[in-house]
Amino acid sequence: MQKMSIFDSLLDKVWQIARNEEDFLTAFARLTCDRERVAMILALPQLQDFCVTDGFSGKCETLAEELRLRGDKLNLETAASTIDPAHATAKQALELYTSAIRVAPQGSMSLARSYKGRVQVLLRTGDTDLALRDVKRALGFQLPPEDAIKLLSLAASCHQHKRAWDQAEKVLQEALDKLRNSELENNVKASMTGEIISQLKTINHEKQQDNLKQKKLKKTDSEPRSGSWGIPEVTYGKNADIPAASAALRLCFSPQKGRYMEATRNIKIGSVLIVEEPYAWALSREAMAQRCLHCCRLVPAPIPCTQCSTVSYCSEDCRDTGWQDYHRFECHVLHHLLSAKELSKMALLVYRIAVTAFARADPTSGDGNLSQKSSAHERDSTSTESDPRCDYPSSVNSPASFPFLSSDYASVHGQVTNSGSRTPADKLKRATSAFFLMKCLRHVAQDMTDDVEMTTSLLRHLQSCSCNAYQITEHVVPDGDVRNATQNELGGGAYPTVSLCNHSCNPNVARHSIGRLCIVRAIRNIRKGDEILDNYGPHFLSHDLEERQKYLETQYFFRCICEACSEKWPTADRLHEKVTGYKCIHCSMNIGLNLLNLKTCPHCKKKCDYGKIAKRLRVLAREYDRALEDLLHRRLHECLKTCVEYCDVMDSVVVHPNKGFVKCQQAVSLCWSLLGNTNATRTNLTFSL
Repeated sequence: MQKMSIFDSLLDKVWQIARNEEDFLTAFARLTCDRERVAMILALPQLQDFCVTDGFSGKCETLAEELRLRGDKLNLETAASTIDPAHATAKQALELYTSAIRVAPQGSMSLARSYKGRVQVLLRTGDTDLALRDVKRALGFQLPPEDAIKLLSLAASCHQHKRAWDQAEKVLQEALDKLRNSELENNVKASMTGEIISQLKTINHEKQQDNLKQKKLKKTDSEPRSGSWGIPEVTYGKNADIPAASAALRLCFSPQKGRYMEATRNIKIGSVLIVEEPYAWALSREAMAQRCLHCCRLVPAPIPCTQCSTVSYCSEDCRDTGWQDYHRFECHVLHHLLSAKELSKMALLVYRIAVTAFARADPTSGDGNLSQKSSAHERDSTSTESDPRCDYPSSVNSPASFPFLSSDYASVHGQVTNSGSRTPADKLKRATSAFFLMKCLRHVAQDMTDDVEMTTSLLRHLQSCSCNAYQITEHVVPDGDVRNATQNELGGGAYPTVSLCNHSCNPNVARHSIGRLCIVRAIRNIRKGDEILDNYGPHFLSHDLEERQKYLETQYFFRCICEACSEKWPTADRLHEKVTGYKCIHCSMNIGLNLLNLKTCPHCKKKCDYGKIAKRLRVLAREYDRALEDLLHRRLHECLKTCVEYCDVMDSVVVHPNKGFVKCQQAVSLCWSLLGNTNATRTNLTFSL
């Protein structure tokens, strides 16, 4: 039987108190603010001795050596094989070396040799840039001469692979110098010298024949690498009041809607409206093995944390920044945060919000009072509990407090908690979770003095994140086949600007992730004065009205009254393939099914050559079919050019909902996602040693 995590044991104890003490839950339910709930939990006699100790997966040289030797065996099998090196054996060897690197003690020879082994696999599979990074890491150790010279030879092969002939020759000359100055036996020196001279001759020959056709060694367009991402800029210029947003948006407030975003001009489909760095973010446990903990990019050959064996990074820069900003506060308690079955998946994100507040208040030091730093904006939440749709009272985080910064703790703190709509049991579980997170923080920041303030702040974010945090996603494209692409959740982030957008079951914007960034684009044409509407999960295409309303009321505590809900739009399987009607481009009234001979709207009497629009639609319909072929072959920019124009023209004249329009929208949205975080199985790597 698996041992219960310390949080699950803690929660079980609190549930027992609630069951055994008749007045406990009744008294807890009467409390009117988070501070009182926290104080009641902290005062429980049964919890006075509760504390958190180290809980993390450390390093183990014995395990590292075992994994490395298994990798060596597979590496030899791959080298001797005539099978495509992208075969599963090479992949398994790479995974074994990476696992060995993750668990090897910092500075150990196991770590150095694991890097060396991984270099050989990466070179064989064509990942020369990654291999060169590992060469540099391995050469940072005090290696035996033979190992160091072999690594230099591998580095030369990487440069040869890249057709960087001069660099390859320079590295091999360095290897010869090191060999001459070594104390190796003469026969060993002679053998190794012969190998290096032979390699130099090969490189020199290839250098002379560089005008001949070389093997294609770089990845194809169907296999985009995270390093080639282009980060878009917001369209229409940057917003002076909300720096993460476009100047085409403004922040508004009403008692019914809370905060919301509105268009200040007509916005074209495809426009980039928000590009936002999260205030804090967290990867899921599964994603930590494949993605950089800091930038969230896919990492085929990661480097580990220097202390734990759970997380990975793409580079030393990300590792150092991540450690300074947040990982130093979570490393030694990470197992506790990831292993608990009953702890919300938002718990690590909430923990990160708290430690980020501290790190940004004093980024150069781990000293100071953590509770005071992170709760600088803390206030009693009773003023907002009665109205869950009001994000802020007039004095806190109001439009008057511009600029609205994604990096400002106040922007996250001002998010709605919906505390007044939650059940006592829900609040009790979250209060217990906040108590547990506070104890984790106390373990790593022992100078923290105000448990009530810190726990109250954590409780607030445990509630607000369930309504305001957003997924960080990737699209998994098995073997590069777009037809089988599926979206996968990597983790979550606190995006204060994105959270200003309210929900619609027929949204006018779409979100996608590039690394940890959240990009929001217009998926329809948006008129001046229209609200910017995101989708929180249930879309009218995939969920019927009852399902959508139930989900939104349970998770977000509101009843949706968007056009799809108010007009009871059908789901995708019941939408008509053909256009059900056209509308006037001026007044949006229905003008029938025939556009060819129509010159004037029968309703507003304004003129328009609808016949010309009808002809353009027919041309675009044919081009759309070709654009879908572009999508299947990952010619994403070509596909986008056609599909965005087709959506633009359809949106202006077709009556919604329209199946052709939403299909084209989906193609556009998929292209945007595929230009961001993707994870594809490589199938065409053919380099061999």
